[in-house]
Amino acid sequence: MNSSPFHKTRLNISTDLQQAIKAQDRVRVGALRAALNVLDNTKYRPRHNAFDGRAVSKAEIASLPGTEAQEHASASIECRRFKKPNMVDQLRSEARIIRSCLKHV
Repeated sequence: MNSSPFHKTRLNISTDLQQAIKAQDRVRVGALRAALNVLDNTKYRPRHNAFDGRAVSKAEIASLPGTEAQEHASASIECRRFKKPNMVDQLRSEARIIRSCLKHV
């Protein structure tokens, strides 16, 4: 059995996702699915950038979880600007969940 922090984090998120689905918690389900996508994209990210051929640094790969959470937070600002308060709260909640479950990656 793989005991890496990456594997443990993915397993924990998968378990949380199953519970969120059973509880019909749409916000949590969306955030946890986004977090799993970040992990999968990080794990399978090529070590070289296909556009310019340069090596992709470990720091760039490590920044992906924070980037995903930041994108949700930025989207919440845009929703506020366009007067969509229900989306603002949802995106902020998703950003918090993503940061929380990916903090050990």
